[in-house]
Parts: sequence; structure tokens; C-alpha cells
Amino acid sequence: MNTLFIDNSDDPVSSLDQYSDGEYFVTKEIQGHKVSIKKPGLKPGYPKDIAVSIHYPNGMSKSPTHPSLISDFLNKYNADTKAGKVIFSQLEKLQNGEEPDGIDEKEEYPGLPMAILINSLKWIWIQEDRNYPQPRYLGRRMSWASYILIQHGNPDIMSEKAETILRNLGYFDDEITKIRFLSGSKHLR
Repeated sequence: MNTLFIDNSDDPVSSLDQYSDGEYFVTKEIQGHKVSIKKPGLKPGYPKDIAVSIHYPNGMSKSPTHPSLISDFLNKYNADTKAGKVIFSQLEKLQNGEEPDGIDEKEEYPGLPMAILINSLKWIWIQEDRNYPQPRYLGRRMSWASYILIQHGNPDIMSEKAETILRNLGYFDDEITKIRFLSGSKHLR
């Protein structure tokens, strides 16, 4: 499998189109884990879809899900608030179009290595931006709301507190309504 590195700041959605269809590793190996993408992905009706996989030290690979990544983040956050804050700050960089940096790959926390978790989300968010582009849809902002709420004490998405937090961070009322509607699905929590 070839290796492909695209910086978040290079408009990764458009940059990805320059590469031929196939499978690519998109991270170096970290504690026996790697992240790969396959283009086109598996979603029917989305010709530019990509599939994201995490490769484990035991040779297995599987597609990460939002609930599994959110749970991993929450477990790290609960085990070590400092680690949770580091991950959140790196995810914020991704949201702002920057490439994450300064992740200590030697630290061991429950679940995936921090860099693998962050890189998995980077590629899932690229996929979401392709398949569910703004302004019609929310793209990465849909699942990003879960991480914001965890960072703010994990209030229930249906609560007024959650609504206030999201509104203060630039979410519009119609976006909050969509997030609430989809929060019962597998997509969020």
C-alpha cells in the first residue's frame, strides 16, 4: 500500500482528488497502529467517498465509527484531563484548517494512541466534508459538536446548556436542530 500525506491546511478535500483511486496509508506507524484510506469508499451514491480504516498491531483493521472515537476520546479525557485537553486542542486545530502538532506519541493512554485517534478523525472529517458539504449539510461540524460538549462537561444535547454552548461557538439554530434530530442515531453519541 502506498503512503499519502496531505496537510489539513492544503484544502484536503480538493487535494485528495489529485490522487488516483486506491488504498493509501495516511499515517506513520505509531505503537503498532496505522490509519489508511480507500478511495472510492464504500458508500453507494457518493463517488468521491473515502473509507477510513485503523490497522491494529495484531494485523486486524476496521473502520472507526463516531461512537467508538467519541468513546475513546471520553475514556482518555476521564483517565487524564490533561490528555483530553491536548486532544481537544489538536481537534480544534483540525477544525480551523491547521495540521495537528505536538502530540507525544510515547504517552500511553487507554484505547488508541492519541495521534491515531486524531488522524482518524481528520480523515473522517474530510470524508464528511465531501459527502455532506456545507452549507446544505453540516459536514464535520456535526460530529465536532460532540467533542465540544464533552469538553464542556458533556451536557445532554437536548439541554438548554448544550444549546447555549453550541450557539456561543458559532452554531446556528438550524444546525443545533439538525444535531438534535440526528443525536439519536449512531452518528452522534
